[in-house]
Order: sequence, then C-alpha cells, then structure tokens
Amino acid sequence: MCGCRATLESAGPAFIKWGQWAATRHDLFPPDFCTALEQLHTQAILFVQAPAHGLKFTRHAIQRAFDASVEDLFEEFDAVPVASGSIGQVYRAMLSDKGARNTGIDPGTVVAVKVRHPGVGEAIQRDFALMMRVARLTSMLPLLSHLRLEDTLSQFAAPLREQVDLALEARHLWQFNYNFRHVRHVRFPFPIYPLVAPEVLVETFEEGEGISRYVADPGRSTFKSRLAKLGSSSFLQMMLIDNLIHSDLHPGNILVALDSPPVPLLSKRVTGAGMATHLSPEDQGLMLELFQAFSRLDGREIGECTLKFSKDNQTCPDPTAFKEELQQYFTDIQAEQAWVETNGAEAMSAVLELVNMPGHICAVVVTTLVLEGWSSQLDPRHSVLEQVKYFPFHQYFLWLA
Repeated sequence: MCGCRATLESAGPAFIKWGQWAATRHDLFPPDFCTALEQLHTQAILFVQAPAHGLKFTRHAIQRAFDASVEDLFEEFDAVPVASGSIGQVYRAMLSDKGARNTGIDPGTVVAVKVRHPGVGEAIQRDFALMMRVARLTSMLPLLSHLRLEDTLSQFAAPLREQVDLALEARHLWQFNYNFRHVRHVRFPFPIYPLVAPEVLVETFEEGEGISRYVADPGRSTFKSRLAKLGSSSFLQMMLIDNLIHSDLHPGNILVALDSPPVPLLSKRVTGAGMATHLSPEDQGLMLELFQAFSRLDGREIGECTLKFSKDNQTCPDPTAFKEELQQYFTDIQAEQAWVETNGAEAMSAVLELVNMPGHICAVVVTTLVLEGWSSQLDPRHSVLEQVKYFPFHQYFLWLA
C-alpha cells in the first residue's frame, strides 16, 4: 500500500488529490487502502524548504493577475514560501503604501499570498483524462470491478476543479467569515480585495500553532476539552445552520491562538478553503436525523437515513437486513457499556463501509469522521455526534431572523 501512495505522489496534482479524496471513501475502498492514503493529507500541507515552483514564476503570476509588480504591492515579500500543496504555495508578505491604498488596509499589514502552480489546471485535466481511461480498463477486470472507479472519479471531478480557482476560494472565505461573525472564537482568513484572482489570492495572515500540538499534549485537559467542543459546534453550525461546510477540516488545516483572557481561538490555516459543500434542504434535514440517530444509538434509524441519502442509486441488496444488522451493532455497544470508549468516528465509518452514498453527502460524513477523530483525541469523553443533542439551534435562528 505504501507503493500505491508513492506512485500517486509522483504522478501529478490530480492523482494526489484523488488519493486524498479516496482515503476518505471508506464506503468504496478497503480499510488498509484508505489508511495508507491518509498520509497524503498531512504531506500536502507540510512546511517546505524548497518551493514547488520558483520565485520568478510567482513574480510573473502576481504581475499578470494584478497588473502590478511585487515591489509595487508589497514592502516585504519572503523569497521562500511558508507552505506548499498540490495546487499552489503560500508566501508571507507585507503590504506597501501602494498596496495599502489599493486595498484600504494599513501599510505594513502582514498578509498571505497564495500562488497557483504553473499549468496546474491543465495538468489536472490531463491527469483526470488518464485516470478515467485507467478506470475504464479496471472496470473490465472482475477482481477490481467492485471498486467502481469511474463513478468515484466522476464524483471527485467537480470539487477538484473548484479547488484550482482561488477566486472561488476567496468567495468561500468571505462567506465563512460572514457566517461566523457572531462567533468570537472562530475565524477564517479574510480575502483582501481587489487582490483576488483565479491564480493568485492575497488574504490575511493567520498566526497560531497547529492543533496537532494540542492533540499530542498529554496535559491541559480542560483547555483541550474546550477546543474539541469549539471545533464540533463550529462544524454543526456550518452543516445545520449556514449550509456551507468546510470539507477539509483535518488538523493540519487548523490553527490555535490564545485570546485574552486565555481561551482557545480556532482559525483556518492559510492553505485555503477551496473545498466547501452545500446540501439541499432535504439532505440537510436527513443529516440532522442521522446525527440524532447516532446520538441515540438507534441503528434502524441510522440505516434508514443512509439508505434515503442514496435514493435510486442504492445498491443495498436487503435494506431490512441492513437496518437490523446496524441495530444489533449498536445494541451490542450499549450492552457492553462501550459507547464512551468507542470512537464515534469508528462507528460512523463502519456504517459508511456498508452503504453507497452520493459524493457530496459522503464529503460531509467524512468531514465529520475527521473532526470526530481529532476532537476525541483532544477529549476522549467528547463526541461530535453526542454534541448534536446540546447544539443551541435557537440562538442561531434568532441571529438569522
């Protein structure tokens, strides 16, 4: 399996992104396959010593995007990027007087400048066409036909193309900031208009430490519990109130800063918010029903919700037996009084492996799994699924009125 991951890493941006996406599709791929590919999530956002593209290209890209040079817009511009991924890389810079006049922001403000890699859009289209050809050949092999690679690639294509457009990422960031305007301890980078283009995005530079540090810290239990609850309530607001869900909430994308008094403040790392998901009102209601069923350990209702998500595309051969199997699974957990010790992500993942759901629904469920994973490491007594019971819906509805 390590060889499969290494092959994807060397094949191109679309292959890396597909590997990251495939790692989350426990409903489609074997557990060991998903586990091997999960490392692609962390490797894509590692801080780098050498850029994936050179400073010369970065300077040309900024000139083309804004009809102004790096020296015109920035008083300082770090030559080495602070982070790099398969789509682009991020630089730390400081606005010049001209840059400040153009944006209405104070001169000397530190910003993040994200620049798309050269030819990444064309490379993704080329890689995707090649992947589809391989998928068609694979579907003809009896031992591999069950993977349904053509279907998964079709689901994967749309969000991948969206990630390439940094102007769309800016719109997502603006909307996330508006949605969380009443939430003091959660923030996202602000896009700095008019320095926004499909290939270059300038945004506020977020300071903080990666949340992984706190996940690994054996102490500070009260502080870590507050972090876990803050992460969960933020996600529930995205999903159940705002209907704009950040679909890439792994620990490498989340920073922690200390506000005054010292309470946790979560912010989005500068690597972006290109992946976002909307749900139809019907799916939004079903998702709430699913989470509430999980909090009650109601296996039959969980099975009913997951089958409804798939509508006419469901391939479950015996829905009744499926629901009874889930009910028995959760009955056994209750009988053993093991729910507190059982990771909610593991339970949800077990359900996901048994049923085929549409890509956008799976994206939300997988985001839940990722969040449940790191929040339960912060506080083993905490569960996103359990927090649904206590989510203050009435407060948010008053704000939206």
